[in-house]
Amino acid sequence: MAANDGNQAEITTEGNLTIYRPHEWSYSYLWTGFHYFWGSINFVNKWVLNKCQEYISDKHFDVIHVHDLRLVKVGVLLAKQFNMKVIADLHENYPAAIKSYVMDNSIKSIIRRYSVDRYSRWVAYEKQILQEADAVIAVVDEAKTRIVRDCKISPEKVYVVSNTESMNYFGKMSIDTAIANNYKGKFVISYIGGVDFHRGLDTVIKAMPQILKKKTNAILLIVGGKDDHCERSLKALVKSCGVEEEVRFLGRIPFSQVPSYIAASDMGIIPQYASEHGNYTVPHKLFQYMVLGKPVIVSDCYPLKRIVSEYDCGLVFNSNDSGSLGECFAKPVDSDKLGINALKAVREKYNWEEDEQRLFALYSSLMN
Repeated sequence: MAANDGNQAEITTEGNLTIYRPHEWSYSYLWTGFHYFWGSINFVNKWVLNKCQEYISDKHFDVIHVHDLRLVKVGVLLAKQFNMKVIADLHENYPAAIKSYVMDNSIKSIIRRYSVDRYSRWVAYEKQILQEADAVIAVVDEAKTRIVRDCKISPEKVYVVSNTESMNYFGKMSIDTAIANNYKGKFVISYIGGVDFHRGLDTVIKAMPQILKKKTNAILLIVGGKDDHCERSLKALVKSCGVEEEVRFLGRIPFSQVPSYIAASDMGIIPQYASEHGNYTVPHKLFQYMVLGKPVIVSDCYPLKRIVSEYDCGLVFNSNDSGSLGECFAKPVDSDKLGINALKAVREKYNWEEDEQRLFALYSSLMN
């Protein structure tokens, strides 16, 4: 089951997959907001539960695979009702993610962090509901360690399946050379992803004056979806740092253009804060840069530092420290060698073709 943008068929097939997108499951702001708030009160989104019940009632499924902590209780209820196994697929430390999402002082965030998105509520819920899952998926080794420790779950129940990229898919997407030509003569540092306060983009902007002393032709491309409040704050920071010509906000782009912007980059940057959230997840974009043989600059979040250091495929700076980031450009760097190492890392280990085998092993174990 998946969301419907309002223009998609309710039921579609792709290969052996049947995808059910209820027409009412739209991206309406009011609809999403209502069900988000109501579903957070008792951790059950009744609309999603009802739609799943309707769809499952006349069919037979062995397993329900639920993504993200917010919907795990729905999965548990459905598994009990229809005699299924349930897999809780956790992309991140969700309680910590919630805390980071409401870290700003907007009225909406203040209301959320003292009501339905109170951190302690989600910590207690996670510990309780994961006991009822038949298997749990963590995105990195560090996340598995946290889940086993904090939720008192057997290590045998937790599987690591990372959000790596497919060499056979992303690595073979077409490149629009016209995009790269737009930045000829520039040293392009690109950030591709969500534009939110916890992503650490303020650190990069503050470092730009220092970076420009060593790389006078450097530009920073910020590509991706935006939190309007965050973007306004970042643009004000850009102005105060005097780097309005060198920092460019490109907004959302079609996914088909992502490889082209990576190909146009000299280095990719992932500056997220080393926190309870950042230390137990890994952004998908790390592996997309690596698939295309690009060196990366990352903060010292546990998984980012571990992966980059393991293969010597980039540079690591101290989280939330613009001086440390600037220093990365003060010393000679063999970018070609780092890029080759990045490609080696995904060919040998960090690719979806490897991770899908772990997913198959999980299902095999569960069904046996």
